[in-house]
Amino acid sequence: MPIAQIYIDFVEADDAISVLCRELSTDKKTIISNDKDFLQLLDENTLLFRPCKDETYDVQKVLDEFSIHPTNFALARAFVGDASDNLPGAKGVGLKTMAKKFPQLKDDKSVMLTEIFDVCKNESKPLKIHESILESEKIIKDNYDMMQLYAP
Repeated sequence: MPIAQIYIDFVEADDAISVLCRELSTDKKTIISNDKDFLQLLDENTLLFRPCKDETYDVQKVLDEFSIHPTNFALARAFVGDASDNLPGAKGVGLKTMAKKFPQLKDDKSVMLTEIFDVCKNESKPLKIHESILESEKIIKDNYDMMQLYAP
């Protein structure tokens, strides 16, 4: 099998995988992990196989299941939090609610945190989700910094 072990000094494995996904942009590749953080790396050439669930995700499956494009998945999860990494989210906010209240997350264009905060601030009839998001702004920003996979 064509398997290579790669180690990058002072770089976490998640970020090393992110580098490989971006650098090997024309090659077909499959990430094998149960970590949902990797959904943000999916594109036309990158898949995620989750062995514990025996599921393979591509861009369309992420859109079908979550109504959120992989490009915006880390952003959406920053609002929701991640119990497995002990990252709290905004109270009462889940992925389904994010997708429903912020349909721009379904687009392949990157949505910025400030865009979501602006929607919440400018809502003429704020809902509980808008208030919860605004109350949790610092937590959400910290979550995004933790969840976003970067290429060093």
